[in-house]
Amino acid sequence: MTSLKQLKKGVDLELRELRKVDYDVEILKRHLVEREIEHFSVRDILNTFFGAFIVGLTFMLKGLLIEIGTSLPWINVFLIVTTTLFILSMQVYFIGYTRVKNKHARKLGQFLVKRVITTYTVSLIVSFFLLYLFGMVRYLITLENVMRLGFILSMPCAIGAAIVNLIKRYVE
Repeated sequence: MTSLKQLKKGVDLELRELRKVDYDVEILKRHLVEREIEHFSVRDILNTFFGAFIVGLTFMLKGLLIEIGTSLPWINVFLIVTTTLFILSMQVYFIGYTRVKNKHARKLGQFLVKRVITTYTVSLIVSFFLLYLFGMVRYLITLENVMRLGFILSMPCAIGAAIVNLIKRYVE
């Protein structure tokens, strides 16, 4: 009788192990084979920040940015912001949402708005921070010029942030 109980215990233990292995294989399949998109997280926001910072930094050090940025009409600044939001939306849709398996559970609007607004907000914060960090606020004299240059600089920052997410999707 004891050997039968020991045998049953061993079988139960093996069944638990098999279930665990099956669960692990399912997770690996979702992430490696199907490349399922995970939910937006704090890590994604931090990656966005660093991508925006690195690309924004390269544009920040260009002298032509101040020269052209301060003389650019507001309509062009508006077009830059609109184009940036369009590029981010397309990146989120084509790189992210097209790979979502359960589209009924993850609605396009929520998926898109959450990522685009977060990415663009981080890009704006980074662009204004870079202007302040490098003392450009002093040279721009008026708040209007600071705002204009911040919005202009947000475009390369946003694209840098989007590139980080793009690379993340294909590297993981």
